[in-house]
Amino acid sequence: MILSKLRLFPTPEKRRQVLAALRSVQGPTQAEPSCSASQVYEEDGPEAAVLYVEEWNSESEFRDHVRSELYRRILAAIDLSKSAPEIGIYQISNVQGLELIQQIRECGGKAPASAASSP
Repeated sequence: MILSKLRLFPTPEKRRQVLAALRSVQGPTQAEPSCSASQVYEEDGPEAAVLYVEEWNSESEFRDHVRSELYRRILAAIDLSKSAPEIGIYQISNVQGLELIQQIRECGGKAPASAASSP
């Protein structure tokens, strides 16, 4: 799985433009067969950052997406950030959920050896 995280810091004047650009990408991206999520979040607080997250099941399709015309809208939104954006692209090989939390809690706070090596 590929997780792409983009955190932007628009000025108050550019905030609507950034949100519009990201939301215009959200639906078409989510419609891609290998995309399992495309989400836009607005943060509260002094930075008032905008967070855009995509989850992809295929690295090759994610790469195709980054080269697409649609992705140019994301790049345009990045250009509207008043300071350097925070960009993280994560290649995830193992995903665990509630079972891991239960396992950790049942072990008195010590993670089992198999969970300790997971990302």
